[in-house]
Amino acid sequence: MKFHSDGLTYKAVSITGPTHNFLGVEFAPSDVITKSILVEPVQLNPMEPAKLVADEVKHWTEKGVREANEEMGTDYRLSRITFVVSDSPPVEVYREMAKRIALRLHARPLAFNGIEEPA
Repeated sequence: MKFHSDGLTYKAVSITGPTHNFLGVEFAPSDVITKSILVEPVQLNPMEPAKLVADEVKHWTEKGVREANEEMGTDYRLSRITFVVSDSPPVEVYREMAKRIALRLHARPLAFNGIEEPA
């Protein structure tokens, strides 16, 4: 998995053979109460069929961040989720991607970018 941040959006890309997934997340500042999460599905090529549903990606992304928060005793709160609608199922991969983003951000906030070797 490869990680990148532009300072606002934390991104993960996973390419494993024939499957490929992109996830971008933004977190709300700790002093801001979030009422809803903006979910932005991106369609890179209008000719490619949508394989993923926004509500399902949101569910699994929230679950991954929640698990990371429980493990670390943190309170990361999603404010925005971006994904590519034609990326590969199963949608459950977004749980692991979101969890790894939060874990990596917590462990190395100043050196987030880079490649994480598989365990």
